[in-house]
Amino acid sequence: MTKIIRWTSLASFLGLAFLAQASLTESQASYQRGMALERQKDYQRAISEYQKSLAEYPAYFYSELRMGYCYGTLGDKAQALQHLDLYLAKKPEDEQAKNYAAKLRGPAKPAVQAPAPSTPRESKSGFQAWAGYATLNGGPANAMVDSVAKDAVNSGYTPISGKMGGGLIAGFDFTRELGGGFGAGISVNFIYPLSDVITGYSTPWGGGTYERIVKYSLTLTPFELGGVYRYKAGNFSLLGSAWAGYGLINGNWNDTTTDSSSGSTLVRTYRSDLKGGAFVWELRAGARYELKNGIYLLGQAAFRSAYVASVATTQDVDYGNGYVAPAGAVAQYKGEDLAFDFGGTALSIGIGKGF
Repeated sequence: MTKIIRWTSLASFLGLAFLAQASLTESQASYQRGMALERQKDYQRAISEYQKSLAEYPAYFYSELRMGYCYGTLGDKAQALQHLDLYLAKKPEDEQAKNYAAKLRGPAKPAVQAPAPSTPRESKSGFQAWAGYATLNGGPANAMVDSVAKDAVNSGYTPISGKMGGGLIAGFDFTRELGGGFGAGISVNFIYPLSDVITGYSTPWGGGTYERIVKYSLTLTPFELGGVYRYKAGNFSLLGSAWAGYGLINGNWNDTTTDSSSGSTLVRTYRSDLKGGAFVWELRAGARYELKNGIYLLGQAAFRSAYVASVATTQDVDYGNGYVAPAGAVAQYKGEDLAFDFGGTALSIGIGKGF
């Protein structure tokens, strides 16, 4: 039932986005006809087309600008200023429009020549930086923690455990508009778990205690390519995107023993770097709010799949007792390769500019 609701919601969202995009396309067509008539100095008919453009898509405020220019050329300063003020409320950084409005507010003149009509241009590319919190499934690594803890209890030891739960996530995206609200881009992000995967135990020993802790500290850095859809309504935009690529694992493995059975404490730590990687994909949905000069604030949610089937040590580990553990896949407690599931969900906020 939950899947049906999710797919129904997605279909509704895409349907509304399609209808909104169609309205925007019709509005832009009316705008283009208005510019053609304005170049022919047929200002009244141009105004009619600009009015149609706004009726079809009220957020297409460039039609307000052109109506202001047409009324100014015809000598109707009141109407010209009304439409120019509506446009400047959305685009206060347009110096040309502000200067033209200032001339209209000056000494009375029969008409003020408007700038030549042109198609509005928005940035075709964009970038955004974001950060937030991610849940992490853990997978077999967390199952191993439970298994070792259970065995420790069965042996009369005190378990020492830590699981992969959640972490910080941050990223940077670069996108390029393809047309019709669609775009493509690249994304680099970084996932840092807030807790290490820890297995171990402690037990009384020879008048003291003996403790062993094995710790896995890992981060994931995905490099992805993706497709983006943006539905714009005034200063607000709804966003949807899909990404896929490869994630690199970096981290280290530590095996530490602490022995205080002889009256003094002896600590030994064996360490190796860990490397690995995995196919990664994610779906994102969010919204953004335009500020000025193309800058916007962003909020988004994501679902991520990133299952690291195996990680490997990068060098041999010499335990100093005749046993050397060779570099290779890290095995969990019962001998299988140890997998880490970085999949989960994420919430993030950010800032960007452009498309």
